[in-house]
Amino acid sequence: RGASAVAFDALFKAIGHRAIEEVVPALLERLEEDSATALEGLRQLLAVRGKIVLPFLIPQLCTPPMTVANAKALGALAEVAGNALTSKIPTIVGGLLEGMEQGDDTESIAVAAEKVVHSVTEDGVRMMLLELFRRLEDITSPAMRANASRLIKAFCSSTSLDYEQYKPEMIKLLVHQFGYVEEEVLVAAHQALTALVAAMDAADKKDDAKASAVSCGAHIAIVYDEVKALANQADAQGVPGFNRTKGLAPVLPFFLQALMHGATPETREQAASGLGELVQSTSDAALKPMVVQMSGPLIRIIGDRFPWQVKAAILKTLSLLLVKGGIMMKPFLPQLQTTFVKSLSEHNKTVRSRAVKALGQLVTMSTRVDPLVNDLLGEIKTAEGAVKFSFIQAIEAVLGRGSKTISDAVMTKAVLTLTELMDSDDEEIRAAAASAYGAQSSAATDEGLEEALGRLLESETNWTKRHGQTLALNAMLKHLFVAKRFAVIQSLKSVVGPAKNLVGDDRVPVKEAVSMAICQCLRILLTQRQDEELQTSFWRLVVKLLEDKSPEVRLAILRGVKMVTKSSNPEDMMTAMETIIMPAWSCLKDKTPAVRAAAERTMLHLLQLYACSMTDASTAVLEALGPRLKEADFATLKDYAERTISKGADAIAVSDDDEDAPEE
Repeated sequence: RGASAVAFDALFKAIGHRAIEEVVPALLERLEEDSATALEGLRQLLAVRGKIVLPFLIPQLCTPPMTVANAKALGALAEVAGNALTSKIPTIVGGLLEGMEQGDDTESIAVAAEKVVHSVTEDGVRMMLLELFRRLEDITSPAMRANASRLIKAFCSSTSLDYEQYKPEMIKLLVHQFGYVEEEVLVAAHQALTALVAAMDAADKKDDAKASAVSCGAHIAIVYDEVKALANQADAQGVPGFNRTKGLAPVLPFFLQALMHGATPETREQAASGLGELVQSTSDAALKPMVVQMSGPLIRIIGDRFPWQVKAAILKTLSLLLVKGGIMMKPFLPQLQTTFVKSLSEHNKTVRSRAVKALGQLVTMSTRVDPLVNDLLGEIKTAEGAVKFSFIQAIEAVLGRGSKTISDAVMTKAVLTLTELMDSDDEEIRAAAASAYGAQSSAATDEGLEEALGRLLESETNWTKRHGQTLALNAMLKHLFVAKRFAVIQSLKSVVGPAKNLVGDDRVPVKEAVSMAICQCLRILLTQRQDEELQTSFWRLVVKLLEDKSPEVRLAILRGVKMVTKSSNPEDMMTAMETIIMPAWSCLKDKTPAVRAAAERTMLHLLQLYACSMTDASTAVLEALGPRLKEADFATLKDYAERTISKGADAIAVSDDDEDAPEE
């Protein structure tokens, strides 16, 4: 064979390309019969005239359909061709990828393709990877994307070449594959990304086995953007690739390394936020095996001195983990409790707010809530200003979600502390304490509720005390409604008299508070369709408040009426509509812009104008109202409804902006 190669070289010098045209096709034909010796012959030709033979040989071997013999020939030639193969890499890789999809023996062709990938020289890396990237973007063929991922895995697993500049695009494209539903695509992308991460980690530890792996963290921005895009596009089930067994395993290193070793606070913040995106877009079953791996670094970093943005992002992600991680988070509860309580003392409001929310999640899983309540009550006594406010909010979260596991002695202590704070000169502290006082009602006994209600209805000469009690009454009724504790209806008659006095109070904040308390009473009564006479008594107070001289009071009652209407059936509101519809309509002409805007939103719900046509619900409400109203009033309302509907759905949606609505 060696001698014949020399002879071929001499023949080529004598007759030129005719030598190739006569000899190479004969060797190609023999590939099917005696592939081993035919391949050796082709290797000899490449050794003496590689750059001349390859341009003729490659198109012949890559002509579809790809056969196993041709694929093996390409794999064998790649091992000896060296740089002579560089310019033909796209043709070779493309032909093999198509053969992996449509060839006569796809697995054998795939093995040959992997040989080609292993044999690519430094000069050919760019052209090979660009071809693979192009195939990864082929949305028409899942099999093509899966095959491209397989070859990337083969390359990353074995190469010692430098491909650093291509890693960002490679990472982006592989993570993007996790959004597809085809199993073959997900498996191949998972394996390819795992191989890439392993290669990057190995490079970090090349000189020191104990060194930290950090390279993945440098690509956090790309991975974060791609994960966020996948999460936005996913359905309620989450991102398909993340929901597989250990689906998060090759993605987590990018976030964890950036969180632990990020060069800037912004990098660590992005990593913490990205972990939150992963939690939200992964099924509970797939997430649970990864909970411990994610939680440890988050707890470690939040304890260090990093800017508030990093801590806020970590707190948000830890809250999400508490919700979805379930029992897997139990080992971390003591550490988390300490972390969350400590975060309540931070200067930044966002950090404190997220710590409050996180404590609310944690207490649902904790069996020992008393020590936590005692800690919070102790901090309330010494804290000041905004920090004190946050500790009171934390007490509300704990009482609202964990009151069933709090002992009577500790609960009594909490109620006494909150009662004192409800008389505070600071209106924010007063309101927060009142809201927390109401939170403990959802787990109280019926007798305990009646006693608490009675205390809140006691007459007070001090206006701040009256204000605090009325706010607490509103909070209590709101929590009872959410908890569906409708036995309180028996006690609502006792509210009418004190409420009537508070409607005539000389302090605007008191009247604002009683506005919402009255509406909470109405919401409970309407939901249960009980005591129309009592409802009428409350609706009369609503009319008085709609006509109050203070715009703040009018604004508060309009928001309350809207809240009631949204949670009630239109037919149950008919008696009330007869009483309040025209006073509410009059507020559309109010001198205060905020009141006019609130009246607009309230009228939309009272008249059910969302059908955007004078049919269906809107017509039904108007027709039912007709016999109950004066003819002139009915004509006014009908004209208003027609003008509102003529604005179209978009205008109605804008005018129903709920941003300033009370918490329901």
